Amino acid sequence: MLKEIEINQQAKIAECAYYKAQLRGFIPGYELTDWLEAEQECEKKVRVNALKVIKKSKTS
Repeated sequence: MLKEIEINQQAKIAECAYYKAQLRGFIPGYELTDWLEAEQECEKKVRVNALKVIKKSKTS
């Protein structure tokens, strides 16, 4: 199960990095920057969603 989550997360990061590159017109040399920014954005979404779940469980 954990491996599936990791694979899914990697796919989301790859998709986000692709769209970042697309917005730049696929100019080469920014692949690592795109990936790292996409990774940070995905991790932030995970944290925000986790906090929402925690907050919701405390109010229930």
